[in-house]
Amino acid sequence: MSDELTELPQGWKWTTLGEFVLNIQYGHTASATYEPVGPKFLRITDLQDNSVAWDSVPFCECDEVEKYKLTLGDMVVARTGATTGKSFLLKDLQETTIFASYLIRLHTSNQCPPDYLAWFMQSTGYWQQITTVSKGTAQPGANASILSKLTVPIPPLNEQKRIVAKIEELRDRHKTTKQALKAVPKLCDRFRQSVLAAAFRGDLTADWRAENPDVEPAPVLLERIRRDRRQQWGKVELEKMQAQGKVPESDKWKAKYKEPIPPKTNELSDLPYGWKWATLDEIMKKIVDGTHHTPTYTQSGVAFLSVKDIRDETVYFDNWLVSRMFRH
Repeated sequence: MSDELTELPQGWKWTTLGEFVLNIQYGHTASATYEPVGPKFLRITDLQDNSVAWDSVPFCECDEVEKYKLTLGDMVVARTGATTGKSFLLKDLQETTIFASYLIRLHTSNQCPPDYLAWFMQSTGYWQQITTVSKGTAQPGANASILSKLTVPIPPLNEQKRIVAKIEELRDRHKTTKQALKAVPKLCDRFRQSVLAAAFRGDLTADWRAENPDVEPAPVLLERIRRDRRQQWGKVELEKMQAQGKVPESDKWKAKYKEPIPPKTNELSDLPYGWKWATLDEIMKKIVDGTHHTPTYTQSGVAFLSVKDIRDETVYFDNWLVSRMFRH
């Protein structure tokens, strides 16, 4: 063992995985089949999300079933590929099952709770060791020799049981909290929508309106917006004509202006006193589409905003492609 191990609480001891388990064994080499020709054949691919879908585990032929037969409390560890080091504690065996050659079986002692080792093999301390021994190889791997040398902190037996109980208690609380948090976005969205609905019914400012009865009503404001809209249109049109060398001899050109179409209010809800329904066309100076073709990106020019840059009611300019790439 390494001389650089951290100091443990009183009564604890560092040991190796090889010392802590009764046996470390490679699995059986065979071809899997879904025909019931022999025992169930547990493989790396059957270990998903710390569980096994036993109905989908295949079978295989084996003349040495007792040698490879899994028992409750055994742990299997993936010894190759991207899942190297992933482990699974067998707490449920519905029928005779053996394990495949790309798994290593750790046969635990009944003197210690196997859950203690199972939880350790999900910890940072375990994964740091697996990562270290696998680093630098084209295909990560952990053989029986490597596993046997991994260091494991061992507390007294009663404390092991207490640690397992505490971890499982916290795990259950985590699951409960996680389930509760899943509902939070929906609740927040409903709350947000209810607030917005109340705002645009006038509920949020009812007291303010009662205290300020003499404010300018919306119809007057809308009329000022209409005048501003017409003046903006006239300014733009006049600049266009002057750019073309045309000087209008009268105001007839102003007849081309199209008044915004007001909303049909017969199917709309009643508004508070002083409010008024309007269309976007009435209150906007200009409503236009963006470009309908893919721009050419360059290192200089005008910033180009697209839908993907707008998330959570925010425009994000921290993406390199957004902040550095521009179009002519």
